[in-house]
Amino acid sequence: MKQITKDLNTLREDDLITIILYCLYKFTNNPEYAAISELAYTVDKDSLYRLCATYGGCTIKIPTLSEYRKILRVMLIFDFMHSDGLSFKEACDKAGVNDDDMSDITNIYSIMSDVLDSYEE
Repeated sequence: MKQITKDLNTLREDDLITIILYCLYKFTNNPEYAAISELAYTVDKDSLYRLCATYGGCTIKIPTLSEYRKILRVMLIFDFMHSDGLSFKEACDKAGVNDDDMSDITNIYSIMSDVLDSYEE
């Protein structure tokens, strides 16, 4: 047992967290936990703890980078329109929106407009 403790002490913190999370996956035999051990290399231990404390037991979906970028682009469009006085089309051009994303950007903009309008009331 002393050797195991000694060996564990030589591991980096993220490696140790990975082992803990992998054991959780094996213990529960739940395929939804299969990729969770990789979180140790993505977030620090305090962030992982807060994630578990906040969402423990829940199933959440992480947005893709494409989805994330579209939301950020819409936020830029809002800024260009409201700070610089640009039209929607001008703001989209300035934000670098391509034709393939225009439908999604327009839909996200509409939803975000509704959300922001509700904050003003």
